[in-house]
Amino acid sequence: MLPAAEETLVLKRAVEIGELSEAEIPPETASAPQGATLRFGRRLDRLITRGRISEQRVLQILREIRVESVVSGVTILPNREQVRRDLGIEVTMLPEQTQGPADARSASTPDFDEDDKISAERTVDGSLVGYKGPPAGSKFPVESWDRYEFQKLLGQGGMGAVYKARDKRLGRLVALKFIRGGDEQMTHRFMQEARAQSRLDHPNICHVYEVGEVAGKAYIAMQLVDGDPLEKAQSSLSLITKVSVMRDVSLAMHHAHEKGVIHRDLKPSNIMIEQRPDGSVLPVVMDFGLAREAGDGKGLTESGAVMGTPAFMSPEQARGEARHLDRRSDVYSLGATLFDVLTGHAPFESETVVDVILSVMNEEAPLLRSLAPALPEALEVICARCLTKDKEQRYPSALALAEDLSRFLNSEKIVLRRAEGIPLPLPRGGDSGNPSGACGRAVACPVHTSRAPRPNRVAAGAQNKR
Repeated sequence: MLPAAEETLVLKRAVEIGELSEAEIPPETASAPQGATLRFGRRLDRLITRGRISEQRVLQILREIRVESVVSGVTILPNREQVRRDLGIEVTMLPEQTQGPADARSASTPDFDEDDKISAERTVDGSLVGYKGPPAGSKFPVESWDRYEFQKLLGQGGMGAVYKARDKRLGRLVALKFIRGGDEQMTHRFMQEARAQSRLDHPNICHVYEVGEVAGKAYIAMQLVDGDPLEKAQSSLSLITKVSVMRDVSLAMHHAHEKGVIHRDLKPSNIMIEQRPDGSVLPVVMDFGLAREAGDGKGLTESGAVMGTPAFMSPEQARGEARHLDRRSDVYSLGATLFDVLTGHAPFESETVVDVILSVMNEEAPLLRSLAPALPEALEVICARCLTKDKEQRYPSALALAEDLSRFLNSEKIVLRRAEGIPLPLPRGGDSGNPSGACGRAVACPVHTSRAPRPNRVAAGAQNKR
């Protein structure tokens, strides 16, 4: 685990470069679950678990801070044994605490200007191992480009950076995504994202305009979405708007599934919310960097590595079963996202990624109204069906999920079949405290939305957000 002061520096830097906002930083008094083993610290581990920042990005920021401390002569670098114990990383190039800035360089470090020192790609211990170009936060990746005019940095992560730019030929604003560094697997993922997204044409999926290369750097030119991530916007949305958003996202994902594309990383931060002039909102699904084309037996997680965001991934994805993922894995993630949007919490939360993955694989998801009692039963039933461990018992498609969400919005009954392991609440007026007693097995089970007769419950549900 990092020293508290160093964790604070990482969080502060993440806010400065736009990775995180001040509002989402957990308090220093955040508690860890009993017996939990923290890797970075209570606050960073919680943010990683929530999918707000990746471990890779935390390590990149940590490297930058440690190298800067060496160059400035005000070092906070621990010794090798501390790094091995705290981060579980074996380092061979970490300077001793008594060394000066010159000793921090690797023999392979090329000559470059003083201003470019912090722009180098670094090992985990902070040594410089070769200049790969400026980091996304310092300058634009291409100078004097006749195709696009950069305007500002929109955001960056472990994989790359996204910039707002103007298309000089067509006169439109676009989002330009550049990959970071030259890692072969990351480049593969980058091109996979472009290939998968370019096949999709849906108003609720970010459009890809162009894929190209400039100055040896691959880029994707995409639709510029002027809005906030759902994770940030959801607190200002009404209950009905939240459900409408998830209905539209589900329809968008059905379109992707019909084209043979599985997203594999659906979560609130990968859904942008754009405000329309008439006051309505337009959700747009982003970031197909982990998308897999159905039938492609050679996915990037073929070896069984777990990729995605633990709090929102399906049990089969958490087990690393890349070959067996299908549209129902995205249905689970849609349900987890709906759960988070309605309650302010993902179905499974813990201070460590490992604990979340174990919970996703082995524990039943909590019922929606155990966290938000004022929400309608119908939404609890919908979430429960999405989040069941057995994918055979989930909605068979994102379209089926969207149809039930539409029934809720239209004050109609949702109809689903009673399946083993899916807890269904009793209709109002007959709740005996037995959530599974409402229906017999293998029969149609109507659950009233009851939105109109109970406006007080709807209003309470809309405010039931952190």
